[in-house]
Amino acid sequence: MDELETDRAVGPRNAGSRVQTLDVVLVNYRSAGILAASLGAMERFSGGSARFIVVDNSPGDGAAEVVESAIPNATIISNPMNVGFAAAVNQGIQVGTGELVLLLNPDVTEIRGRLETIRELFIEEPSVAALAALLKNPDGTIQRLCRTELKLLDLISAELSLQERMPWWASLSRARMPDWDYLSRREVDVACGAWLCLRRAAIEDVGPFDERFFVYWEETDWLIRAKRKGWKTVFVPEIEVIHSGRSSSGAPSDDLGLLYLESLQKFTRKHHGALAVFALRGALVGFDSARWIRSLVKRLPNRPQVQRRLAVHLTGHAPSAVRRTNS
Repeated sequence: MDELETDRAVGPRNAGSRVQTLDVVLVNYRSAGILAASLGAMERFSGGSARFIVVDNSPGDGAAEVVESAIPNATIISNPMNVGFAAAVNQGIQVGTGELVLLLNPDVTEIRGRLETIRELFIEEPSVAALAALLKNPDGTIQRLCRTELKLLDLISAELSLQERMPWWASLSRARMPDWDYLSRREVDVACGAWLCLRRAAIEDVGPFDERFFVYWEETDWLIRAKRKGWKTVFVPEIEVIHSGRSSSGAPSDDLGLLYLESLQKFTRKHHGALAVFALRGALVGFDSARWIRSLVKRLPNRPQVQRRLAVHLTGHAPSAVRRTNS
């Protein structure tokens, strides 16, 4: 795996004060069946004032027709294959001109609040690069997905579920900000990219999404890069978004898990170095080796998948067949 360098902090610049136009960038991958709800929710929220840019990573699945029906003036970029989420987002950003860029997942079904709340905050706070919304499950429960900047222990703890196994160890849950109720505005380091509004001036300063992340961790990487350049990410609970989770992708969950692990290692190397990747791999290999032995002894059906996970831990790459299948 190639060494990934961390961006040098230089501070925000060219923030500007006039925030009016909005581009909505949505990446489709086998999401034709749920696109209409997402596009409709965003169209209502924007009051028809946004430009929609849909990057189609699975052409021929009917998504383009859904977009044309729901948003006739939308811009559609069709890729011959799945180029990955980060690369697709960059394509959408590049063709847009809006002062704000809103990243929208296809599995968002409802958006509550006022677009003016976002515009006003960007005007009032020129150092803000990104605004994150209050994400909720369809049953109304809160998705607690904001984090402080992730340290190596946080990454290992999350992957091994150490917070649940050792609740008495307070440091393991530090990054989750457990004492925060998500009902007040707050500056955060990391937020979910399912609905994330970015300032174009910040994108021009920080740079595009890192396309070496095929899927997962790309927004976390970008937000941390922005923080290191002096920009801020603010959580705004006045904007509520119903987000149904992984239903936006037709990829098998096991394949997504392997791609997630690949990006996790890339993120760890980029932001914490080679020794941290070695420690992460060791922890994950130990954990999944124990799972593999248990599955062997008890003849559990999950043994092949655990073996695939172990291969990713050791090589740093998801199997090429997984990428081909999901391209």
